[in-house]
Amino acid sequence: MIMSEQQFNLMKVIYNGLFLDFPLKYREAACKEFSWSIPTFYRKMRKSRRSLELVGGFSIAEWQILEQIGHNVITNLTQAYQTEMTKYKRLLDNNNRNI
Repeated sequence: MIMSEQQFNLMKVIYNGLFLDFPLKYREAACKEFSWSIPTFYRKMRKSRRSLELVGGFSIAEWQILEQIGHNVITNLTQAYQTEMTKYKRLLDNNNRNI
């Protein structure tokens, strides 16, 4: 069986798997961690009028948690991307052998 372009489009895999998923996964993880609703998440993203002692309107602890959430989301998406790419490379190798 030869894989068609519809079955595998590298640009689509990269764009959808990494760049479209990141904001959604980050929002989901932050909302879960802090028990925020989606509107609260977006309100928190707006520029804060709070004290300059806080990092972007967040305490240092909150800032560190948000940073860790971002790191975890990127790591998980990268691992999922690498798994998908390994699968597709195997399919491509098998298709090339069958030609």
